[in-house]
Amino acid sequence: TDYYLPNPGGFLLRDKDGTERFCLLGRIQEQVELGELIEETIGRCTESEGLREGSLIAWDFFDDFGDDIVWQERLSDLLFPCNKIGDLVWAVIPAKKMPYRTAFEARTWGAYRDEMNSKPINWRGNLKT
Repeated sequence: TDYYLPNPGGFLLRDKDGTERFCLLGRIQEQVELGELIEETIGRCTESEGLREGSLIAWDFFDDFGDDIVWQERLSDLLFPCNKIGDLVWAVIPAKKMPYRTAFEARTWGAYRDEMNSKPINWRGNLKT
């Protein structure tokens, strides 16, 4: 069964035994931009190079992790080896490796779509699929 998790982008996957994994998705250009942010903040490094070349994918650095730790101090927890297809990168990671947990109570894609469609039209756009 697949469950959509809108931030940072991807799907929570649960098998019939309840084992959770997360499929993190992103565009290479987004990863390049995060690599540039790393370089502007802490300098060129293995992590920024991996994002630029498409061998690493990053969890959204600006997500709310529920604490006061800045992203630079948790960088190793936010990057994952990934696969590349066209201009997309993706990785399947164990749910326990996710930087934070949210309530994953059976949130289906349909429930997420309905929630997004109920938002005002000028709220990040209206999802119509």
